[in-house]
Formats: sequence, structure tokens, C-alpha cells
Amino acid sequence: MEFSDPLCSDMSQDCSLRSEDTRSPQEKLKAIKEQTKTHMQNFERIAEDNEKLASAQKDAQKMWQEFDLRIQKALLDIESSKSDLESQAADYKWKLNQTKMEQDELLKEKGQLQEETTRMESQLWDLKQKTQKTTSVPDRNMIFSGHTVPLLPQAEFEVTPHILYPIEGGTALVTFEEEIVAQKILEIGTHEVKLGDCFLRLEAQPVDVVLPKHIEIEMHVCERRILISNIPQVGTDEQILDKLEIFFSKQKNGGGEVEQTEMMPDSRNVILAFLDDKVAQRLAQKELFEVSLFNKTYLLKVTPFLNGKIRELQMCRSRCSRTVQLVGIPNIMEEDALQDSLEIYFQKPSNGGGEVDAFVYVPLGKSVLAVFEEEGTVI
Repeated sequence: MEFSDPLCSDMSQDCSLRSEDTRSPQEKLKAIKEQTKTHMQNFERIAEDNEKLASAQKDAQKMWQEFDLRIQKALLDIESSKSDLESQAADYKWKLNQTKMEQDELLKEKGQLQEETTRMESQLWDLKQKTQKTTSVPDRNMIFSGHTVPLLPQAEFEVTPHILYPIEGGTALVTFEEEIVAQKILEIGTHEVKLGDCFLRLEAQPVDVVLPKHIEIEMHVCERRILISNIPQVGTDEQILDKLEIFFSKQKNGGGEVEQTEMMPDSRNVILAFLDDKVAQRLAQKELFEVSLFNKTYLLKVTPFLNGKIRELQMCRSRCSRTVQLVGIPNIMEEDALQDSLEIYFQKPSNGGGEVDAFVYVPLGKSVLAVFEEEGTVI
């Protein structure tokens, strides 16, 4: 069995590393000179590179200074140009504002002149109408029956509610005979209607409509229309309109081209509209015309047509006290059958309902207009 000592091994290696140099002194001196020469050459190259680097650094420093001067000069030029531009912009803005103010003033004066011209023309037309020989209304046969009423301070109109209310698909409107029933249906809110083996969940909502609260109407004479009265009860409405259009379109009768004809069904008075507004004024001034209708001559009266313009209109929101809107109705059966089932449900007092005055159901995919008159009735 063999053993090796690590310490001895290391010592042997160290001894081998420290072996003496066997070269002669001359050889050692020669090697040192060669190394020194090599180091001197490297030093000279490094010194030369340092000189080049210093020169390049100096050139770069000079160039940077030149660029800095140029930048400073450019900044000064920019600031000067900016100041000039701001001064010019302020001057142009001031001139633009002055021009706009002058333009607004001219437009204001133009509008005032146009309003004054329109007002004077209206006054002139009113004065012409007031100087006519007779009043500008159709003749009616009237007698005094002995009944008198107090003098009213101003003319008033009676307005009858006639409201169109859109009904979307999948909804229904129910009008009950009693307000308390409608209120009870609204208080319940959600209703479950049994249809066969299933339940239909509906929601009851109030119906709010917008009504006119106060109306002021300004009456004025229509410049292109006339009202023809004293028309006899002969022929049909279409025949009367055709014959009057032919008669009053002829220039020999003082007429002109007719744009529109209309007969008022309640009085059989006829309204004619002309393209030229001077025609209506000319005919109204003449007033009476002999017109041949069905081989007989009748004396017809022509008066200016009064038109109305709403000057003030105030609206208010009103809730229909007896009508309820039902929403969320799907198409699960025939329209008539579903409407009958819903109407029967809301007629039963056990469901909070009562006697139904009107019932309108609109299926999905359709829409209609409900007509509301007094007391929230539905047509």
C-alpha cells in the first residue's frame, strides 16, 4: 500500500516554480533593453494619441461655442419675430372686433328698418280694410230674440280638449267609470294575470297629457286668401269649388291664378288662395260678384280671409284620473282573445278593478294614437 503526502507535493511544485534563471547577465540586459524599447514605442504612440485627442477636443469646444452663439442669435431673432407677430395679431384682432361691431350695428339697424317697414305695411293694410264700405264677414240672417248678456271685457274662445296620445306596442289603456278604481289599480302597481297555465305580469302606470292652459291669438287679414259667402245649396262641393276656381281665375273678373280651394263644411263658405297677393285685395274691395251656377246667376259676397296667429301659449300637465296604462304585455295569444282576458281581469273587484268604460290594447310591433277628450275618455 502506497501513501502520498500533499504537503510534500506542494513543496515539490514550489521548488520547481522557483528554479533559477540560467541566462547570462548579458542576455538578461539585452532582454530588458528590448522590453524598454517596446514600452517607449507604446508610450510615444499613446502620447501622439493624446495630442490628437486634445486637438480634437479643442476643435469640438470651438465648434460648440460657435453653435452656442448661433443658437443664442437664433433665439433672439425668434423672440423678436414673435413679438412682431403678436403685435400684428393684436392689431388685426382689434380691427376685426371693430369691423364686427360695425357689422352688428348695421344688421341691427337693418332689422329695425325691416320691422318698421313691416309694421307700417300692416298698418296700411289695416287702414285699407277699415275704410271698406262693409264689414269683412259673411252675411248672415239674424234677428233679436230679446235675450241679453253682460258685456264681456274681451273676446274669449272655448277650447275643447282633443289630444292625440301615442300608444306603443305591448301596452294597453284602460278607462274606468270611477276614478277610485283607477287609483286603486295604480296603487297595486304590478298585476299578475292568469292566462291558462301561466301568469302574465303587468305594470300599471298613470297617463299624463299636456293641455293648453292659456292661449292668446292675434287675428289678421290673410293677404292671399278670400272668403266667399252666400253660396246656394246647389250641386256638389266639388262642382262648386271647380266653378268658383274657374270664375275667379279669369282676369276679366278681377281674379288671377288660384293656388288652393277649400270649402268650410259647417257654413259652405269657400276659401280661395291666390299666387298673387294683389288679387285677394282687389276682389275684397269689389266685394259683390254675380256668378253663374248651373244656369242661374247668384250674387256672392267676397270678404278678406281672417287668419289667426298664436301670440302666447301656456301648457300644463294633466293626469287622466280614470285612465291607466298597462305596460309589459307580450304577444302570447291572439290579439282579441288577449284583450278580452285583460278586460275581464280588470273588471273584477277582487283584482282591484271595476266597470271598464274603454279598453285599447296594442300588440308588439304596432303603434296607434289614442284620442283623449274631456274627463280622460279614450276613443
